[in-house]
Amino acid sequence: MLEIFDKYRTKEGMIDLDQISNLTFVNMPLRGSRPKFWFSYLDALYLFKEEKNSLESVKEIINEELAIQFGLENASYDLATYQGKKGVISKDFIENREFIPFLFLLFKRPKISNDLATICDILETDNLKREQILKIAHSLFRNHLLDIFTTQRDRNVENQGFIINEKNYFLAPRYDSAGSFLTIASLQKFTNFNNHPHKIQLLEKYKGYRTKFSLCPETVKLNAIDILLNLVYGIIPTNSFYLQEVLKSLDPEIQKIYLLNLKEIYQKLQFYNIKLNIHFKKFMSCVIETKINEFEIKKEVIQRGL
Repeated sequence: MLEIFDKYRTKEGMIDLDQISNLTFVNMPLRGSRPKFWFSYLDALYLFKEEKNSLESVKEIINEELAIQFGLENASYDLATYQGKKGVISKDFIENREFIPFLFLLFKRPKISNDLATICDILETDNLKREQILKIAHSLFRNHLLDIFTTQRDRNVENQGFIINEKNYFLAPRYDSAGSFLTIASLQKFTNFNNHPHKIQLLEKYKGYRTKFSLCPETVKLNAIDILLNLVYGIIPTNSFYLQEVLKSLDPEIQKIYLLNLKEIYQKLQFYNIKLNIHFKKFMSCVIETKINEFEIKKEVIQRGL
């Protein structure tokens, strides 16, 4: 929540930017397809991003809360409206530092491979200390786990990046997670899914199931849980020191994933006085439960075969 805008909230709890007299627009680079703009307020910069599909803005809030539960840094979001359009405000987390999205970093390779091992390899060639790269690798790994279990399908080369401060690299907070939970938005689709006799199989085959970020090269288009388990059990070999190290932390991190509490998040969302449809809630719970079950079943199958 961005409490600094509380006096501009509507009765639904959303920030009404039209109430701010002489809103000061700022000319800054804009990425992505959704209509958006930067503005300044009390010496800080904020981005308003218009909602393209229903629930996109709410999903950003939900993902921020999930990140907090999981212990990850996330961009600060709040629901807002501007000229009758719904959207989200996020506070600038870059400030006066340099920001490099993965896209620009990967230009250093002849072939772009949006994966943890390649990113760490590039950082190593940039002469970062091993301890610093390992810290980044752990954060990337934990980000990836949360994406897997929330079916974030759009963690592309522009919505992850690094903040550079005094020649030190820091992984940017999580941002732009509206592509989670398969991007399904319409009530009818939620209803059809929840009533489907084979909804578990349907979820596993859904075209938006795979994340665009992976753990090692040449695996981006594969099932993310398959990649994870095949790496853990050596079915997919890797020579990446950083990938080998982060995989050692899988068990305790998975236990944290299992403790994610959507009901607690829904209670917090009551602040906005918006009614989340029961089909939407059921769908989100089903997504996480399905991914957990898929992980455990596939792990058991691999263990039996070894």
